[in-house]
Amino acid sequence: MVPLHVVEELVGLLTPPSAPESPGSQETSKDDLCLLSAAAMTRTEAPKAFRMLGKLNGKSLPMLVDSGSSHGFINSDVASNWHGVHPMAKKLRVKVDDGAVTTCDMELPVCEYQIQGYQFRSTLKLFPLGSYDVILGMDLLESRGLMTVNWSSKYMVQEPVLRVVHLCSAKSDAEETVIPEAVTTLLEEFAELFEEPHGLPPQRSFDHAIDLLPGVTPVNIRPYRYNPVQKDEIEAQVVDMLNQGIIQIIGSPFASPVLLV
Repeated sequence: MVPLHVVEELVGLLTPPSAPESPGSQETSKDDLCLLSAAAMTRTEAPKAFRMLGKLNGKSLPMLVDSGSSHGFINSDVASNWHGVHPMAKKLRVKVDDGAVTTCDMELPVCEYQIQGYQFRSTLKLFPLGSYDVILGMDLLESRGLMTVNWSSKYMVQEPVLRVVHLCSAKSDAEETVIPEAVTTLLEEFAELFEEPHGLPPQRSFDHAIDLLPGVTPVNIRPYRYNPVQKDEIEAQVVDMLNQGIIQIIGSPFASPVLLV
């Protein structure tokens, strides 16, 4: 048997020494690297980019919404003398599509602009752009949250954020929970919304109907099997809905699965 320390020495001799890190190796992280796509520097129509006309600082400027660019940019030839342009705390490297890397050291922080009547705000970095005056990159797209973007039809829609408020009252053995007066007033004002439904919804301007083609064979699916607990619950709900007038008994040869929630 070969002693372990001998094996370790052999491994150390046969392993080539690792290359020393260069002094600037820690400065080449992705945090200080910006990307500009080919569409941002030329007039080419990229698959995941589309052109828009926006208004910034009182001027109408051609803008490009570009998912291939990492940040927002504004043409330095247009905005270099604008009020609000500040030097950046740290220079950023900008890599264009052809592989060239240059630096960027000026920016317009919290820049406000309008597109089709909507107000936007983001930081734009000054850079000599070849085609468009403003590039809106992934930093803006990510900040907008949930969106629907159709790259082929060239439009995007901001998805609404739904907030659900659940009100409930709790009782303990010691004392009853006191509901704030504002909440009580709200519950009384919309009391009909918290009632159990009875009967069908109000009559609308039209009734829904399923039109059948002539000679169509009725769809009749064999009932599923349920365990006794589920069967009892289904029967109880069916009786309750019959009493409310929500459903009715018919002798139609058609049948479809129904999910009771």
